[in-house]
Amino acid sequence: MHNDSAYIQEFANKVNLKASLRALFHLNFKFFSKEPYQQPTSKNFEGTETGQEAIFFNYHPSFVAGTLRNIGFEVQSKLGCSYLRFPMLKKVLGDNNMLKMEYFFQKLLKTTNIPPSIVYETKLLKSESISKEKMNTLEDILVCPKCFGELTFKDNTATCKCCDKTYKKEENIWDFRID
Repeated sequence: MHNDSAYIQEFANKVNLKASLRALFHLNFKFFSKEPYQQPTSKNFEGTETGQEAIFFNYHPSFVAGTLRNIGFEVQSKLGCSYLRFPMLKKVLGDNNMLKMEYFFQKLLKTTNIPPSIVYETKLLKSESISKEKMNTLEDILVCPKCFGELTFKDNTATCKCCDKTYKKEENIWDFRID
């Protein structure tokens, strides 16, 4: 990306209205931290603990905005989406009415954190510290997914300079899963 580039980031919102109410009901105050958590499966509820079976990660909006800021992006706008995830409503109201209602909620509630999904429109700030010559390969832009530290590469391994986590490359594919 070059200076002033736009980047759109959509993510599952950790602190959406339903999940927050469920966490309060279960007195799970740890849920409100800014750390990402694994999205629950049908076998458990919101706020799945690390190591349990899960499919996706959900993120606190402040965590995503901070991460984007740390890598040189500025959030230009925020938009919530998927306010109306009720199949019954779609049958009753129809697609056109559902889209109109979704648009209405997006405009009305855009500064809140209540929707299940959030979209940030960002802009890459001008940066003299990142030279185009330095970014020639994929490895030039990779960072540790655990702590966002700088990686050192040797053969088919990458080791983080900050947290010392090691990742492997097999059949030309990097495995950056976090245990």
